[in-house]
Amino acid sequence: MAKWTPIGGFEAVPQPLLTNGGFADNAADFAVERATGYISQCRPIVGWTASNPGHVGLQPLLGGLRNMGPTQVPADTHFAFLQYGGTTLRQTLDGLKPGQRYRLTWQAAARAYADATSPREQVLTVSVTAADGKSLANHRLVLGVDAFVAGELAFVPTSGSATVTFANGSEVGESTVCVTGVAVE
Repeated sequence: MAKWTPIGGFEAVPQPLLTNGGFADNAADFAVERATGYISQCRPIVGWTASNPGHVGLQPLLGGLRNMGPTQVPADTHFAFLQYGGTTLRQTLDGLKPGQRYRLTWQAAARAYADATSPREQVLTVSVTAADGKSLANHRLVLGVDAFVAGELAFVPTSGSATVTFANGSEVGESTVCVTGVAVE
């Protein structure tokens, strides 16, 4: 993309490294009135790839975490949820400068459950991998059920692209981790 400058013609405008980090780009496709918010019943989340569309979805922030009662609400209006351990949501970042330090930030929370099979810990794992599959950075975060918490991860790419992956790292039972406010700077 380029923009016009009065002197000198066109100037390159940098493209964002990450698409749809607030999960609002196609939020209308996930209207809770007509579906539960799962990708399998709606559409893919713009910019993101899910490992299991039947266990990943999008919901509005207010009212979406019915059992959570967050005390700290992020500025974004929607969140992605990953239900059950092993479920992932990922995005490839292009246009990175090899050797430059980047910072991935996000906000995450977990939904509370009352059943006995729910894990005592609900875990979000975040990783950044190089195009050749080598790990650039990873983070394991045990989530509470009463507030969103901020997370960050620094990484230095070895090529012009890398993949960011959010995974539900909970081990047993039904668990739901929620992510919003994803950014790379």
